[in-house]
Amino acid sequence: MNVESHPTKPALDRLTKFTAAPLDHSRDPSEGNPQSISLRTCNAIIVLCLVYLWLRPVSDNSVLIPVLFVMGLASAAVCVIAARRFAPGFGPIWVSQVVFALLGTAIGAITAAPGILYGVLIYAAAPILYWTWVRALDLGAIRLALVWLAISTSALSTVIILFVAGETGLMPQVVPAALLDASGAAFSAAANTSTQIRFYGLSTLAAAGPLWAASLFVRADKLMPPAAIRVYAASSSIVAALVAGRRAIVVAIVLAPVVAWMCIAVIRWQEGSGRRLGRVGLALGATLLIFGVGSAVAPSLVSFSAISDSFASAQALVFGGGAGVVLEQDIRVAEGKALIDGWLTSPLVGNGFGATLSTFWRDPVRPWNFELQYHTILFQTGLAGVLIGILALLSTLRQLRAAARAMPDYTATLVVTTTGAVSLLFANSVDPYLLAPGHMWAIYLPLAVSNVMLMAHMNPDQDNADQDNARPTGDAELQVPRARRRHSTVRMDGRSPLGT
Repeated sequence: MNVESHPTKPALDRLTKFTAAPLDHSRDPSEGNPQSISLRTCNAIIVLCLVYLWLRPVSDNSVLIPVLFVMGLASAAVCVIAARRFAPGFGPIWVSQVVFALLGTAIGAITAAPGILYGVLIYAAAPILYWTWVRALDLGAIRLALVWLAISTSALSTVIILFVAGETGLMPQVVPAALLDASGAAFSAAANTSTQIRFYGLSTLAAAGPLWAASLFVRADKLMPPAAIRVYAASSSIVAALVAGRRAIVVAIVLAPVVAWMCIAVIRWQEGSGRRLGRVGLALGATLLIFGVGSAVAPSLVSFSAISDSFASAQALVFGGGAGVVLEQDIRVAEGKALIDGWLTSPLVGNGFGATLSTFWRDPVRPWNFELQYHTILFQTGLAGVLIGILALLSTLRQLRAAARAMPDYTATLVVTTTGAVSLLFANSVDPYLLAPGHMWAIYLPLAVSNVMLMAHMNPDQDNADQDNARPTGDAELQVPRARRRHSTVRMDGRSPLGT
């Protein structure tokens, strides 16, 4: 279907064009129909909940859980009002998650694991909420979410930098005390510590920092925010991670261009190998320049040992430590060995969600929580759980590649969001980010982008109509492009199956 040749072009222009901005103060909501008003309201609620998750992902559960619940309700309402659907191909991912959750829950119940309810929350309840969110999003909602993610990343990083600068005496403390209290801010200047500060939103940078760093090395599409805010979000996040002493986040941001290049290669986005390699080199050069400038301007503010210490931690985990390994690395080595020993007691199906070790624990209040998450998965679900996880990853990869072929014009956003998810998975290996549902948005965001791309390919007119109902307004126009015909035969009527 060629919408440009349709005889009622003025009417279709309203359906196929979308204007994006953070909020709309110029339109009178009474001009829209009830469905349009309801969709805009629900999307605004979803964005507000996301902003809270980005700023306070590990805050008080008495507030965090209701926020997640409200986001789920708003997402469900959008699904009902706009008749949102999933594109074909997600079934294997769902089956893998359900079987994984049933396996861990059943074994945990048999072994009477004390933390089984916590495991059910992480591996069953939270995925249901986020899949509802994935289903509710359309092109306009994703654009809006990315704009506010960039704003939140920039604001969060700026506050962290100013807070550390004030605490170290480089400048007066300008961050209001009320804001610091709400953010759980705490500063430690003790020597030989891996973390200088505590800040609720700091962990958001484990995904948001690499995401925006990667966005600078691909050709931006119309779903991405303006370049200026992406540049500031990326640069401020790496400085914030450096001054905060969060080694895993620093490494994740530094390696983001390389991870993005890997994602492009795996998803098979054909943009040009030479250009990609050049951008990777440019990214590494820019990173070194940032380090050099930071060393010259404020050497006491930037913790350069973060990167070397992170790789030393990885070496300790793989090779068993050494004479120069610090205490924290020794503890992780001991934890990894204890979890492997616990897994060997039940290698096939593990010990169940919420299982504990009699010889090791990090948190006496919740002894089923460990920092080494992939060791923990092996300990709790065994080889069966690992194989199920690999199947889920392969199914996800297949879906991402199908989306890239269906709508190549939005593959840049798909690559960038996938880079954020992969970076968070890397960081999760040494810090338990995914034990908090407030961090899981980064894992499901590329799935939402792929679903929207596939649905827009299958039924572009309906997707544009949904955009118009849910649209925020502003000065940037977004239009669903015609699918390209390379890599597979693509028809715009939605009847032909997608190539895999």
